[in-house]
Amino acid sequence: MPKPSVNGLVIDFLKHYDAKAKDANWLRQSEVFKIFWSERVLAKGTNPLPDEDCDVIIRILDRNGKGNTKDTEAVARAMVPQGAWRRMFNEFAREADGRIFDRASSFLQFAGQGVDPARNVSAVYEFTQRRQRFAPARALRRSEGIGGRWRHR
Repeated sequence: MPKPSVNGLVIDFLKHYDAKAKDANWLRQSEVFKIFWSERVLAKGTNPLPDEDCDVIIRILDRNGKGNTKDTEAVARAMVPQGAWRRMFNEFAREADGRIFDRASSFLQFAGQGVDPARNVSAVYEFTQRRQRFAPARALRRSEGIGGRWRHR
């Protein structure tokens, strides 16, 4: 049996793929995320964020988010627990004035808006460097039961 050519597979795929509908769906999801980020996470006095608001965004970001169906399109199959997503969004909302938040917000707000990709890569790198600098102290406090819930690992 002859191997199908890549060109033939692409042509067959494009026959069944509705690019306009997919683009419209992702534009709508992008707008929902932008509204959530600007009106909930960045807004003062919205902490804690309602679970329902977080769940809408989690369904967009994580294929395994609560409420997704087999036909739902999501950014990734992150497999992050629903509660962890909620805590992360609430931590971002609490830290909306912090420097770590500024780094994360800068690459989330400008991704895909004609901004130089190198600028986004730089923002992500700085964000991860700052988080790594603080992570050992945070992990030590948790392991000693200081400053948070005790967790067995």
